[in-house]
Amino acid sequence: LNGFEKWLGYFGQTTSEGRTQRIDRMHFFDRTLFVDGPTDRYTTGYHPGPAKPQLLNTFPIADGALPSNDWNLQAGIWSVANEEALQSDQNIFAINTVNRDAAANYLTEANLKFTAAQDGEDKAGVLAYYQDINNFVLVGFDRVGDAWYVQAKENGIDTFQWQTNGGSVNYDVYHKIRVTKNAGTFDVRIDDMIPPDFSPVDTIFTGAGLPGLFTFNTAGAFDGIVYTIGWDEFDSGVQGWNEMAGTRSYGTGGVTVNNGYVHKGDLMSEYEFSAQVYQVSGDGHMGLAAVAVDGNNYVNGFIDTAADELVVSGLLGGTALPEQRVSVANKTDYNLRAVKLSDRVIFFVDGIEKITVNETYGASLVGLASWGTSARFNGIMAYRTEPDITPASWVKTDIGAVGFSGTIDYHDNALYMTGSGTDIWATSDMFSFLHTDVNGDWEISTRVINIDESDYWAKASLIFRNDLSANSAMVALHVAPGSYGNSIAQLMWRNSAGEFTTEINVSNLRTAFWIKLKRQGANFSGSYSTDGQNWIAIGTATPPLNASGKLGFGVTAHNNDRIATAVFDNIALIVPLNPGTIGNSQEIYEDEDPAPFTSLESAVGSGTISYQWQWTLTPGDSGSWANLDGETNETYTAPNLNGVYPEDTELFARRKATDTASQEGYSNEVSLKVIKVFDTSGSGLFIDDFNTINTGDVNWEYATRQAGGAGRSTYTDHVNYSIANNALYCEGSGVGIQTTANFARYLVGSDFELSFKLSMNYTGVDWVSVYLVDAASSIWGANDFGVHALGPGNAVAFYINDLSLNDGANNLHVISESEVETALGLESGGYDKTQEHTIQLISTAGTGGTNSYNFVVDGATIKTNLLYTYSDDTARRIDFLSFF
Repeated sequence: LNGFEKWLGYFGQTTSEGRTQRIDRMHFFDRTLFVDGPTDRYTTGYHPGPAKPQLLNTFPIADGALPSNDWNLQAGIWSVANEEALQSDQNIFAINTVNRDAAANYLTEANLKFTAAQDGEDKAGVLAYYQDINNFVLVGFDRVGDAWYVQAKENGIDTFQWQTNGGSVNYDVYHKIRVTKNAGTFDVRIDDMIPPDFSPVDTIFTGAGLPGLFTFNTAGAFDGIVYTIGWDEFDSGVQGWNEMAGTRSYGTGGVTVNNGYVHKGDLMSEYEFSAQVYQVSGDGHMGLAAVAVDGNNYVNGFIDTAADELVVSGLLGGTALPEQRVSVANKTDYNLRAVKLSDRVIFFVDGIEKITVNETYGASLVGLASWGTSARFNGIMAYRTEPDITPASWVKTDIGAVGFSGTIDYHDNALYMTGSGTDIWATSDMFSFLHTDVNGDWEISTRVINIDESDYWAKASLIFRNDLSANSAMVALHVAPGSYGNSIAQLMWRNSAGEFTTEINVSNLRTAFWIKLKRQGANFSGSYSTDGQNWIAIGTATPPLNASGKLGFGVTAHNNDRIATAVFDNIALIVPLNPGTIGNSQEIYEDEDPAPFTSLESAVGSGTISYQWQWTLTPGDSGSWANLDGETNETYTAPNLNGVYPEDTELFARRKATDTASQEGYSNEVSLKVIKVFDTSGSGLFIDDFNTINTGDVNWEYATRQAGGAGRSTYTDHVNYSIANNALYCEGSGVGIQTTANFARYLVGSDFELSFKLSMNYTGVDWVSVYLVDAASSIWGANDFGVHALGPGNAVAFYINDLSLNDGANNLHVISESEVETALGLESGGYDKTQEHTIQLISTAGTGGTNSYNFVVDGATIKTNLLYTYSDDTARRIDFLSFF
């Protein structure tokens, strides 16, 4: 229970069902008790089960760390053992806050006991409020002083309230401490009683905070922890209402609102809100501002005292809702209740459901209002509710023609399921099924805490089915209540659709116990355990089931007119780990930031997946892999491998995946070629003397084709070529050779020079080009930095790019042999293309995306101020191309 609601449990007798156990909600209309009942599953209207708190911890989990999804450790050594939360450090002020939304109004409670011998100043209890180490409230036991106490530390200053227990408390057994925070006031109950001489504690802490647990110089155990956002106030304890319009005043009978509106509380998405409202003077409207998001989004439920009607109206996105009215009794006081759900708001008057607004509103405040009259409000209660939760990647399906649809809820690390249906047995099944898709081998286990005795053969089950049809082939491991507390475990299978089932039974077991269903290839096995560690085989079977199918939990009442509830905890699903795949092999300079190593396929395994990136210089399983510190995300978003590798090398990375079941696996490997930064202070950014005849692996020949410590010289082989006598020979039409090095980052915004020596001594050479090209490898148009050398016998010596010509895509200057001869001071015919000439393209950095360059042959400047663009350069590579 959430601590605010009160429920009445009883037995009911009907002619159709006989004697049944029931519960119904209890309300207090100020001081008048009202029970919403008798009700059953056939009763129309809104009659929910007990509302969940924001946190309920009974720790039905394996021994280990306190779950971080529920707790924020502040100090101490906290753990879970034997389904209790433990704090074991006896030399510290240990505190632990709940990992939930902070609130200004809430209820929190915990059961606690001391677990170590008294050895000093031993204190433990509930951390009633925590803001920081100088602002908190403690409610607990002082074992040395044999007293209860409240300590409020406000801005570092302590105040205390305490009283002796008079030797009546055994500190070695559990005691419950409950604290409510209503605005800045804290109220306390110990073992559901007001502590001797206690009075509510008023503090400055009117804003939001978090509750939790604490020990001081002692060890302690905690269980049954509850945290619910909300408040329950009456009489002079009503407080914290903020005026928005009109006036409000407090008294011994609650709060009076005069022709205005007040609001209170934390933003809540789903909640219940109720108050007893009294007409103080004159006719008008009085009631609840049930939903108060903003001025364009609200819902009001008012009593029109002149018309004796409940009036519901409001705005949604600034558009008025249709006004709804319904008659109510002619009285001067009413109990009004509003329930806000995700898709509707329901209004009750004196416990009777009256009007529903089928609209969706966001998180909101609540308020009290009166218009044209004064109204007094007392017995005001509001609390946040939580919707049922289906675990991610799981789906609930009703199999067969069930009498009542099953429900699913997962909280406090346990799965709560309901189901009707006739049975899971024979040729066809009828039950509620929570399932996920699996393929291949798997193992699933759980502890069955409860299965209602709706019938001797009601079942709480682990099930694998080929499909969701009622007669599907399947294998299952059931727990049935049997009779007189002697439960039954049953391994069952159906070989094909519609075939009669086969079973193996183990009787006389005591709930709660663990069950495990396992698939390994074609073999299925079932077992049970009394402690979750030591397993006893029930049997094995080999039904010819599909490799992929639906695996999960089932509940049947074995009576289609009834509903059975089952509770499963300590759930473990183990599937073989698929470590996933990664991508984006790349090459960088050692001072560059690599692109992310991407996750092409996430790892899939049992429970939560954790990752660790690793690297090595020796790929394969024999490599010496080392962890990359701090790299534990699915994607390696910003590789920074400087310092973990030698210069001028290639390293390899992979991703290690580990699941909750401690299975480990490794992705494929990706490579990172790390290139030494070019030496721009010495002989050149890029030098290739073609000092090798090795033409085997020119894509990564830095080791044998490197010149004097300068930048690498690597080429991509397009067609035929040869290297000899420290020269590159292009020996066929269409020969193209391009560096794999990208020089763009060194060229943009910098002065640079591209120079080479060229001779054309093959008969029939049409032209040879040398260009800085982009990733598309094109030599025209946008790749506008380079030269075409025309072959022997052609009166044209060169074509040179120049964007300033603006004469089309090519923008080429035509330079004749005679123009070159003039620049070189040669006689006509003196420029011999078969001889070696030095060609230089000398660039000067420009602005606005354009550079200029000069064209030089054998030291003579042929053309100046040629223009080319660099604004869109992401790649620039040296490209040689020849045509015959």
